[in-house]
Amino acid sequence: PYTTLFRAISHSVQAIGNVQEISAVGGSATITVNQSNQASVQANGGAVIGYTGDGDSIFSSVTTGNNIAFNGSSGATSALTVNQSNTGALVQAAQFVNAGNGQTIASQSNAIANNLSVSNANNPLNIASTQTNTTYVRAQTDETAYEFGSGSASANGVGNSLLAGNP
Repeated sequence: PYTTLFRAISHSVQAIGNVQEISAVGGSATITVNQSNQASVQANGGAVIGYTGDGDSIFSSVTTGNNIAFNGSSGATSALTVNQSNTGALVQAAQFVNAGNGQTIASQSNAIANNLSVSNANNPLNIASTQTNTTYVRAQTDETAYEFGSGSASANGVGNSLLAGNP
């Protein structure tokens, strides 16, 4: 006998040491970014639920020490020089979910010390990047249910990440 019924749940927690989002629209852009994080960064979330109904229940934790996102569009020619250093004690993302009866539950945790994501549309793109990480990176996801329809749990921990695209 559960007294609380949730049809669908969306729960997320996020922590970021440094973040910069940069856009270049047309023309030429030469950009230098230096990020240094010396702090511990943590996003820990969780829930104890009696019963979830027919909807999806999604729980997520995302933690990033240093994050840069760049988008070049409308014919931008881009040159980026990026230096990221993460030296804090900990970058941690954790999600803990316990359900008495969970119909469709998905839980995920993502922890990244240094992240650089670059997209530039159809023109020259040059990237010079240095990423340094001495931090303990930890991602943990725990999901339990007495009865369930479907459940999934994932945890990803990454020291340094660079993703560049020039479609």
